[in-house]
Amino acid sequence: MKPYEVWSHMSSRQAIDSTSLFLEVLRVKKELIEKDDPEMRQRLKSLTTVQEEYQRLNKALRLGHVSEKMIALLNDWELAGERRLVLGFEAQHAYAVMAGARAKKSPSASFNWHEHREMEHLLRHAIDSGVLEPNVSNQVVFSRTGKMGLMHVLNPLSFIKFKKWIASQPQRSKRQIEQDRQQVDFVEQLIADGLLSATYDIYY
Repeated sequence: MKPYEVWSHMSSRQAIDSTSLFLEVLRVKKELIEKDDPEMRQRLKSLTTVQEEYQRLNKALRLGHVSEKMIALLNDWELAGERRLVLGFEAQHAYAVMAGARAKKSPSASFNWHEHREMEHLLRHAIDSGVLEPNVSNQVVFSRTGKMGLMHVLNPLSFIKFKKWIASQPQRSKRQIEQDRQQVDFVEQLIADGLLSATYDIYY
């Protein structure tokens, strides 16, 4: 059984439209952070109304199920100008969306900060030691309720290489190594099924 479900044509179209809208919402919010402007505030109000409708459609079409807390974190990071890479289980939702699919398994509702920091440290080590030259992909992802967030992840090929490398590191537990392998299997299957480019840099 596949660990993902491929979207219908209607779902794909909705994801494209929602992504374009959400990126414009982010752009306007960032401009308002830099400088308050009445016209931009009005534009944001109009965009927010449309976004709420899109969120209802995203939910109805079951575009994804990233946790609400993860979506909130992604939006907080983005508006604060923090381009944090998501390297754990949650990242596979970005790869699924890149492939026009929805991951069947949902991550925990709580974000594991300890594991996130450990992987950031391992990523820096991999880069400094010449093991990895990371390329980053940016992908809008969806929660069960249709809310959206912009997730920064390694591109698929970099992710696979990184996960295989950290699975060989002595500080990784058996549970973590198994999770690393499952994540590699997930992304490799999307590539093998012809749904995902190994060097995808940005979607839409």
